[in-house]
Amino acid sequence: MSDSKTSSSALVARLAEEDDSLLENPSPLLAPLLIERLYQYSWPTRYLPYLVLGAGFLAFRNQLTWVEVVSVSLLYTLGTWWLDRQRFAFAEDDNAQQRSAYWAERFSIGSAITGATWGLFFWLYADTKDYAQQTVLCLMWSGLAFSNMNTRAPHLPAYYAFFATMSLPLFLRALIDGGVAQYTMAALGFALGLAFCLRAHGANRNERIGIALRLRNAELVAEIDTARAEASAAHIAAEQALAARGGSYNAAERLAGFGSWEWHLEDDHFTWSDNMFRLLDLAPTAAPAAIPVLLDCAHPKDRDMVRKFFDDLRQTGRAAPVEFRVGNEQGEHGPSNWRPLRLAGIARRDSTGRVVALSGALRDQR
Repeated sequence: MSDSKTSSSALVARLAEEDDSLLENPSPLLAPLLIERLYQYSWPTRYLPYLVLGAGFLAFRNQLTWVEVVSVSLLYTLGTWWLDRQRFAFAEDDNAQQRSAYWAERFSIGSAITGATWGLFFWLYADTKDYAQQTVLCLMWSGLAFSNMNTRAPHLPAYYAFFATMSLPLFLRALIDGGVAQYTMAALGFALGLAFCLRAHGANRNERIGIALRLRNAELVAEIDTARAEASAAHIAAEQALAARGGSYNAAERLAGFGSWEWHLEDDHFTWSDNMFRLLDLAPTAAPAAIPVLLDCAHPKDRDMVRKFFDDLRQTGRAAPVEFRVGNEQGEHGPSNWRPLRLAGIARRDSTGRVVALSGALRDQR
């Protein structure tokens, strides 16, 4: 018990510390599962940015042309379509596990295209001298960088593909054409971007550990199922062996002319062997194993003796064997058919000396 508690405590401590040993010799399923998780996390953020684009077009409507609106919208739609197309192709690829690097590259390309949409938007309007519009640009970039951290962190190549193509045009344009305000915002953005990147690495590590734990859990479940199946097969084999042994035991009882019985006093459960039923001229399924049934089979003059045998054995744990008759009367003047049987038993006691069970044998005395 103490070893079990120690093992459990060590496991809890290991999980609490998120031990990197969980990532040693990782499963080949880890990489494709990370890509799958990337898609699951990033699905909402591929379509909600259309609203952000609309808000950006509204905020910069005085500087926009229809060519720019159409170009930016088409570029973003292209990236979103590419990612969705890769997702369905990835799901249908039976060799995705072996080609995880290939699919990682294609998902990164899609992230780069969607990131370039925002990079183009920021490049076009980052030179504004309107501080309100500069604030809008910074808020848009911060929101996109934050959502990118939360949704693409499971797959760092896709995370950096989006982050770089979105951020570099904004920072370059601010450095080329900006003033003090733009430089200040670029410096703050750089610090914030660094924080986002560090947090993305931490989230990626946690995600990989979480997937490694789930894979290990799946392995343990499979091992438990296998052990359960093996135990079930062993149980069936044991039951079959026991049944065969029981058949041999019943045959031995029949040849020796005796039957066995057992009485568990705590639950008042009485059991007889098949041959004990036969000695009493009963079918094994014709009556329950019980003292009243035994008394009904005994000669009326012997019933008190049999009853006293069981009372003494139950109360004191000792009783001398008794002989009684079983059979029937064929009629008032007809011959009787009584056979002598010998009943013997012993008591089993618990650690306190209390009688908890009785067992014994019934033997044909002819």
